[in-house]
Amino acid sequence: MRKSLQILLVIILICGVSSPAHGADSELYGKLLIPGFTEIKYPKKVSYGSSGCKTIKFNYVNDEYLAQENSAFLIQILHKTKDQNHGFGAWFSTLTANPNSADLGPMPRAGIIQVKVCKKKWTFGSGDNKSVVAATPPGSYRILFAAGYVDAVTGDPLEGKIEIFKTLKIS
Repeated sequence: MRKSLQILLVIILICGVSSPAHGADSELYGKLLIPGFTEIKYPKKVSYGSSGCKTIKFNYVNDEYLAQENSAFLIQILHKTKDQNHGFGAWFSTLTANPNSADLGPMPRAGIIQVKVCKKKWTFGSGDNKSVVAATPPGSYRILFAAGYVDAVTGDPLEGKIEIFKTLKIS
């Protein structure tokens, strides 16, 4: 009887400890399905900690029937009210309008897209390809998930783009 009681207490302890962890995970992360494209696990909250920059990881698994040519999706961190980009990352298949794309091949069907944000504005690239990214002070931002197909000849986006917005809190 005593051994049964100990086993029961261990099971209750394990279940009691597991439930809050699952609840905390659902508070910190969300899942988003872009039909026909991908499923993305994204953070709802991130913290800079002691550094001035943070690399945010978005885990994705693409639909098994997603075309391996001329399909793409984009993740952007945007200001809540201003037209301001605070960071971005993208997934793309072989883009036939780009002659170098066939050599590279499509990106993996499952993986991680990393998006960098910083408390102060920062630059990336070099020379003519240099871009400035806006400062991202602590606060609430929008995450834009956009997916669609591009024209095989021109590379221009085709009609039917899917856009979904979620909220990200940065502290």
